[in-house]
Amino acid sequence: MLSWLFSPKKNYPRESSSPWKHTTLSKIYKCQQNDGTVIIEKRVLKDHVKYAKSEAQTFKKICDNSFHHPNVVLYLDAIENEDAISLYMEKCDGDLEEWTRNGELNACNLTALEMCKHITEGIFYLHGQNIIHRDVKPSNFLIRSSDKNATIKVTDFGLSKILSTDVSSAPTTSTSTEAFMAPEYHRREDGSRETSWRKSADIFSLGITLYYVLTNGRHPFGDKNPYEAPHNIQQKASPDLDLLDSVDNLSQKQKELAKDLIKKMFGFDQEKKEVDFDPKKRPTIQLVKFHPLFWTSKRKIGFYKETNRWFYTQSRKNVEKYQQALKYFENEFDISINNVPSSLRNERNFPIKECGNVHQLLQKVIRNMDEHGDEKLAESMELLGFLNNGKRDYDKFLLTLTGPYPGLLAYLWWYLRDEEIEGPYYPTKDSPDTGSTKQVSLENAQRRKITRKIEKFQHGCDGLDDDGGNLQHADIIISKLKTYQYKGVFSWGGDDKCELLRVYEQIRLINDEQLTTNAAKLFPERLRLYPIKLTESQIDSFLFILTKVEKRIESLHLVNCFYKPEDVGRLFEAIQAMPRKIGVLDIGCNIIPKIPSKSFFNKIEDGLFMCNCFPDHDATDGKRNANQSEIAEIQRVLDQLDDSKLTIYLGECDGELVVLRSRK
Repeated sequence: MLSWLFSPKKNYPRESSSPWKHTTLSKIYKCQQNDGTVIIEKRVLKDHVKYAKSEAQTFKKICDNSFHHPNVVLYLDAIENEDAISLYMEKCDGDLEEWTRNGELNACNLTALEMCKHITEGIFYLHGQNIIHRDVKPSNFLIRSSDKNATIKVTDFGLSKILSTDVSSAPTTSTSTEAFMAPEYHRREDGSRETSWRKSADIFSLGITLYYVLTNGRHPFGDKNPYEAPHNIQQKASPDLDLLDSVDNLSQKQKELAKDLIKKMFGFDQEKKEVDFDPKKRPTIQLVKFHPLFWTSKRKIGFYKETNRWFYTQSRKNVEKYQQALKYFENEFDISINNVPSSLRNERNFPIKECGNVHQLLQKVIRNMDEHGDEKLAESMELLGFLNNGKRDYDKFLLTLTGPYPGLLAYLWWYLRDEEIEGPYYPTKDSPDTGSTKQVSLENAQRRKITRKIEKFQHGCDGLDDDGGNLQHADIIISKLKTYQYKGVFSWGGDDKCELLRVYEQIRLINDEQLTTNAAKLFPERLRLYPIKLTESQIDSFLFILTKVEKRIESLHLVNCFYKPEDVGRLFEAIQAMPRKIGVLDIGCNIIPKIPSKSFFNKIEDGLFMCNCFPDHDATDGKRNANQSEIAEIQRVLDQLDDSKLTIYLGECDGELVVLRSRK
């Protein structure tokens, strides 16, 4: 038995003695859990036991993290007997290759770009756990279409390798599917090949898979016969990226961005302007995930704004770097007044009278847009006719602005990846595998957000890591918060508490209305946050969520959480703004700025603990409980409440425990 996996073992009866499906190394059966849920048994014979054990070890590492990523198949159990190993996992409805071949992809209600995002998220999570998949291909991505929103999930870890934290590669013991395998792992003419696997191999295979999805089943290295693609990869033949120009499911700008990303994933020489298959030139999965291909139009506008700020800053502080950047873009683009759309040249809000370099283009349009704000932008878009069914068409606006300059966004993004660009456009230093890329820390981004608004993400779906955290998708935010809601009570300090507050920080930074609403709905009914003091950013984020909570909070314990009395005063204001009452509130060991108002007490229904909360009165016992004057003031306010059942606990005064109730 694989006792090192899960214990105790359970029984999963099969629905039929005949396999549901077959794979090269295994048989697939439908089984049932005790609650009737249908799951899958992947039965691997002992002849292939090393693959089963490798897969089991990988999903054990994933499960040990006590967090299930939505784009990784959910493994449930592993059982070994005399002749086989059975791996149990959630049931999905088919794999990407099968559905593409059968023309069924439309049934999953995901666009090709959304599928690419799901696939990238799955590999992103594995690399973050230091796992190399080593067999990335369409048939190893399952589709779960029975969910409300279909989900693509990475599976089949039979060839995967888990790296040590201080190791960047794994020994080459088995090979993946040759048509999706990086060229360095194909056998050379002398019979040799690369001796260790690196994450860059997954990036190459992922690039082919993304191309496969976007082109509805085509292969960039040829698919006339089973041998064409492996041969062309081995010979390092140029991929056919022009086929992306003919797909119907992408806009022209998205096609440009798709070609840019995929050629980079194969290894692109910027000077030679050709794919040279150098694994060192492939981006990390973090940069793939943050690539502008996956951005909304509003997010692209936000990036142009931040880019203009960077140019402006360099023109004042570092003229040499500024001139170097202008020269780089001058060599890549013909940016002149003649190429600026006439509608923008004549538009009264954004008049462009001259334009000689990329900064002037950004300055004349984006800078004005930013200074005038969203209202001015909306007015201009309406005057220029950028409307679609009565709504502002940001795609059309961007196309008009950047249409004469193909690839401008991608060039800006790659060029500035080592600079401090504020906002959710690059991985943060907290993201795994960021390599040498300099990142703006989450703390700095949050601090600067006080004076500059981070653009909102449409529908909250652009990902948690977009705002600078470790979790990578809005779905993951909600999934994590559901965990806390399920527990009912969230208590103690340490890493778990910090993780919850980090999630709240990320939500506040994203500042998406729907995501914030969902987070507020999942606020724990009973929450204890102590004994660690909250930082200023954590206080801002916690109060930001608290004011959105519409349900009743049974108990909220914030003992010794605030450094300053004014922060406690902000807590009072936030509670007063809440639509529902709190059952029990404990703010012990936090110094209050003054006696709270009647409206605050009205928000507490059952019990309020205010022990050791008052300014120092030269108490000999070191405690800071209320004196007689403060007790009388609190009682006076309490008596003004209507039909209140509130009980207030104030600790000891003159050797006696003080408990106040309304005298009405």
